[in-house]
Amino acid sequence: VVPLTAAVIVTTPQKLSFIDVAKGVRMFSKLK
Repeated sequence: VVPLTAAVIVTTPQKLSFIDVAKGVRMFSKLK
């Protein structure tokens, strides 16, 4: 298994998608 060290986050201008991206970034940070 290869350790995950980075992520690419793509979002659209809508506020809701930005909130989802922010949640994803926090989840990724907790995994480290």
